[in-house]
Amino acid sequence: MSQYTQPDVFGRSEEPPRPRSNPLAIVGLVLAFCISPIGLLLSLIALAWPPRVLAVIGVIIGLIGTALWVLLGAGAVLAWPLILQGNEVFEDYSEISRHVESHRAANNNELPGELGAAGVTGSTLVDPWGNAYIFEKSADGALWSIRTLGPDGQPDTPDDFSIEGGLSDEDKANRLSELVRRLTDQKIGSPARPRP
Repeated sequence: MSQYTQPDVFGRSEEPPRPRSNPLAIVGLVLAFCISPIGLLLSLIALAWPPRVLAVIGVIIGLIGTALWVLLGAGAVLAWPLILQGNEVFEDYSEISRHVESHRAANNNELPGELGAAGVTGSTLVDPWGNAYIFEKSADGALWSIRTLGPDGQPDTPDDFSIEGGLSDEDKANRLSELVRRLTDQKIGSPARPRP
């Protein structure tokens, strides 16, 4: 007589009824949708008890969800330093812009010959990769921009980035987004998109 059979009052053995549900599998399946790693773990444990259908579905959904969590986490780890670097470029730009426009107002609408002449000092003169910003002005002296050589420090490469003077806040946000996208593309090996 196996441990699963129980004799009835007449001495006959009968299999106990099979469970109709597996509560751990149900919990694992539900959690697989919102907290995938925990749902996956619970679904794997629930495979030990019948019925196993919901546990198998929980394992599949948990694996997919956990893979997405890992990809999202890896993307965040890769993107965060790039976002910080892009933000530093735009903080420097704002400071440079303030000094250049102040110099222009004090000097009869004339742009400075270099950033130091506008009163820009210290770390504001250097991009996040340790390269000096390049101050450029149009031939007629009306427009200006700053250029960073990017992470590689080499001129005329895809990671070079130029920001024109006098940008609105919306234009600055768009340019920051473009800079982070270009840095991300370079970091993961995608070809840099041309600037519009």
